[in-house]
Amino acid sequence: MLYHSFISLVEYPEDSGCYSWGWQESSFGNVSTVWIDDVLVGVHFFDTENECRSCLSRFKIEDKADTRNKETLKLIHAFSDKISWENYCSSIKVGLCGTDFQIKTWQAIAEISWGETCSYGEVSNKVSGKPAARAVGQACSSNLLALIIPCHRVVSASLSKFNYRWKPWRKKLLLEHERRNRAKV
Repeated sequence: MLYHSFISLVEYPEDSGCYSWGWQESSFGNVSTVWIDDVLVGVHFFDTENECRSCLSRFKIEDKADTRNKETLKLIHAFSDKISWENYCSSIKVGLCGTDFQIKTWQAIAEISWGETCSYGEVSNKVSGKPAARAVGQACSSNLLALIIPCHRVVSASLSKFNYRWKPWRKKLLLEHERRNRAKV
């Protein structure tokens, strides 16, 4: 599903006063979200406080109060099944900040259906018509919007490697969850 509310950001604002964030526990580990006003710009998994601080530091957020816990919980609950997720994603604005290739790659990845997978090479062909699987992998590792840009759905052609910025075990868990919770049509 392509989210129609992508907003391209040239860069993230330097003023950390415009950011808000929240976090919640989930069956996939702790999840944090980062917002600029009503635009979601970050979704991260973390297991330790240091990992959380590292994710937030990208947005120049330090120890400000976490004011978006309800929105984070809403995101986690929406990920319970395909229809809830699609409804949630179509109701929010998502801010992307990256190179042209990264943004095109993330938009192509956002079109991969819930519970389905696509190889790095297939995404590359869709984006540029050229073999650039490594570039797609690099775009995935630069993705700051876990779940929203579902890089966990991009796999190696041989299915032998499960690389994932947020840890390989989590990628497997997310894919298993999606396959179990597909909507019955």
